[in-house]
Amino acid sequence: MLNGLGTEKKVIPPAPVTLPKISLPPDNVELEIQEATARVAEQRTIRQGRDTWENVKRGSTFEGWLAIGRALQVGRGVALRATGSTMTNGRPYTLALHEWCNAHGFKGMDKQTRYTAIELVENADAITVWRASLPEHRRKRLVQAASNLRQWRRSLVPRMETNDVKAEARRFTIVLQAEPHIDAVRNLRIALKVLKRRYGLRVVTIREEP
Repeated sequence: MLNGLGTEKKVIPPAPVTLPKISLPPDNVELEIQEATARVAEQRTIRQGRDTWENVKRGSTFEGWLAIGRALQVGRGVALRATGSTMTNGRPYTLALHEWCNAHGFKGMDKQTRYTAIELVENADAITVWRASLPEHRRKRLVQAASNLRQWRRSLVPRMETNDVKAEARRFTIVLQAEPHIDAVRNLRIALKVLKRRYGLRVVTIREEP
């Protein structure tokens, strides 16, 4: 081929193009089935919890709150992965979980309710065993997540025997006698609150006589 000057034009061949090599992993049908099964199970868990939450005002059950808690566990995992957090607190995590709840049918659920439902599921095995030891009429009354958690925790604290209670009362009386100038009624109230918290004792209101 001649150029404009009548001399032969050199043809420069194009530079060679090197295509990247793509290494595809070998097919793992079993793993793909497992992942698909896990996704379906996760979606079923969310739906069950969502449906129970939508009907919770009509009537609560222990099993229903377990379903709600399991669904919220899924949301908690999503929020942790989305924020890169390892702790279930902090503003980014809270906002992520709040958005997940709104998007999956748990709108209107406050933070305390979410925490209680998740904690119920995390202790479900122990609480179920404890519930089995209760009379049937008491089990039927325990339908709320908070009441089950509260009374289960109380069952873990050993109750004081009658003699132990009397011994505690004698020791407190000695203190009052040794320190007659202190506000006896005020301190007795404090002591009874401690006994209630530690040993699950019933505390009655103390009123001073006119």
